[in-house]
Formats: sequence, C-alpha cells, structure tokens
Amino acid sequence: MFYLIHGTDREKIEQKFRQLLKTLLAKKDQPLFFRLDSDNFREESFEELIFGQSLFDRKYLVGCQGLLTEPLSGEFLLKHLPAVADSPHIFVFSETALSPTIAKEASRLATGSQNIDLAKTVKSRWSADQFILGDKLGQGDRRAAWVVLALALEAGAEPEVIYWQYVQTIKNMILVKRTKSIESIGLHPFVLTKTKKQAANFSEAKLISLHHDLVLIYHDARIGRRDLALALESFILSI
Repeated sequence: MFYLIHGTDREKIEQKFRQLLKTLLAKKDQPLFFRLDSDNFREESFEELIFGQSLFDRKYLVGCQGLLTEPLSGEFLLKHLPAVADSPHIFVFSETALSPTIAKEASRLATGSQNIDLAKTVKSRWSADQFILGDKLGQGDRRAAWVVLALALEAGAEPEVIYWQYVQTIKNMILVKRTKSIESIGLHPFVLTKTKKQAANFSEAKLISLHHDLVLIYHDARIGRRDLALALESFILSI
C-alpha cells in the first residue's frame, strides 16, 4: 500500500510527510523504516522493498521523497506503482510539482492521497495569519514568496503593510546575525526561534543588500518614481 502527499506547498508537504511517518512508526507492530531519495535510490533495492520479507515478518515503512519527479526513478516507479499498491509494506511518497496526469494516476492507486496546494494554503491563512508574507521571505524561496505576495495583493493587502513586514523580517535576521547573545535581543521566544532558522538561509551581506534595496524602493515609491506593489514583486524575485 502507499500514501501520496503532493502539491506546491513544500513546507506543509514536508510537515505532513514527517507527521505521517511518525504516526506509522508509532504503531504497536513497529515497521522497519527506510528513507529514500534521489541520492540513495536503486531499482533493485526498491523491488526488494516491494516484495521482500523481513526475518521476523515485520512490515517495511518506506519514506520516498521526490522520486516520482526524478528522471532516473520516475519512469521505473510509475511502472511499479500497481505493485507498490498491492505490497503488504507501507510506502509514503512526498512530491512537489507532479504533473496532473501522474498525480491523477498515483492518487487513484494510493490508499490515501492529499494535495496541498500553496495557493489554497495562502488564501485560507491570509486573513488569520498575515505574517505568512515575512515567513516566506525568510525561507529564501522566491517562488513561494512571490505566490504569497501575489495572492496577498489580490486579497486586498496594502503594499505598504507588506513592505514593512519585509523590512521587519530582514531587520530581525540582521540583528540575529550580528548579536552574540541573541537571547538578549528582546524578541518573543517564538519569533526568535523562527528568525534564527530564517537567518541561516542568508549571508549577512545578502541581508544588508536586501535591506538597502527596500530603502530605495520606498524612497522611489514616495516620490512617485515606482509603483510600490510592482517594485515589491521585483524585489521578491531577487531574493
């Protein structure tokens, strides 16, 4: 049997993937766990996991990340999905950017399938969690950050509100980079933990450059030289 978690929201997909593996590993008859990705995937080994049997008749739990979209493994796995579906062992696939055709076929064979789309996630979270704009910037994922920005603007967010979220996010990361005793910064513990993770995605020089770009954007927008919303889109595509 297999489960499929796919879509465009990488962060949420990874979270669901880990949660499902943790739940399955906590079962009374704890399975033997294998984790596969493009670095360690081998056709012969995968076939053994489909049809194999452990010494103590324990089931296998196989976590597979990004294999259906990899050129070297994708074609092989698509041919073997019916066998994976019939296997007594448990496979969990975590995928982003699946084509509609592959997603439909894999979902049809899967014991359970979940599509986590970034656009849907953002629209549902926007009114309740407007900090998602700064969060996506801090992750350094320009595609996700641009999608969030576009959806926020479409939902009626004021460009200046978005601008100051970006400024604060970058200033917090610079502060974390420059302060030896970061606990003394004064940020809320949740914000501090989040900012430490975000800061690891950028060099201090890159953060200073981004902050400088934002200052210029605001100045140009104030004197009517640039449209702030369009300038923010260009900015996000530069991170």
